[in-house]
Amino acid sequence: MKKIYNLLLIIILTGFISNIYPQDNPDQRMNPDMKGYKIKGFFQITPLGGFMIPMFVLSDNYFTSGNAGFDLSYRINREAALFFESHFNFLSPVDSLGPSSSYLVLGVGSRFYWRARGVRSSFYFEAGTGPYIHFFSSYTNPLGSFASKTEFNWGGNAGFGGEIVLTNSLFFTLKGKYNAIFSNKGTMSFICGQGGFSIRL
Repeated sequence: MKKIYNLLLIIILTGFISNIYPQDNPDQRMNPDMKGYKIKGFFQITPLGGFMIPMFVLSDNYFTSGNAGFDLSYRINREAALFFESHFNFLSPVDSLGPSSSYLVLGVGSRFYWRARGVRSSFYFEAGTGPYIHFFSSYTNPLGSFASKTEFNWGGNAGFGGEIVLTNSLFFTLKGKYNAIFSNKGTMSFICGQGGFSIRL
């Protein structure tokens, strides 16, 4: 009889503890590959590199150019994250006598994930906004000498991306976004494509 009471006590305690400490990720119970995979409450940093394609007005002045930067995100839950991004676009001028210039993009935004149950890799949509800072170097041409200058404008961006899982804490990330910059000269825009490795902290 004592053994039966002990067994009943163990079963009750096991159920009680399971209710206090539920599985954070239900996928882990159904798919062993999900073991150790976090779905919320973590930071992630992604060094990025890629290209930017000027459009409309910008395409008259610049060729397709390279970019580099990073984004830092915080995963709120399995579907959403908040992010901060910073990257330089190294602009290649069409006019060889024109100034060297670059765009520094700073922004904050949100990201929404789609992932099949039991699959670690995912797709996402993201949108952000922030300052677009245009740097011009000093230069000289037949019209004269011109000092360096910096222009501050506001802009926004949106696009799609994906994360391919390499390990539970290391992903390969690819994304493409449309960027719009609003200034007193009108709206300027470009498309950027970027790739890098995301590290979950």
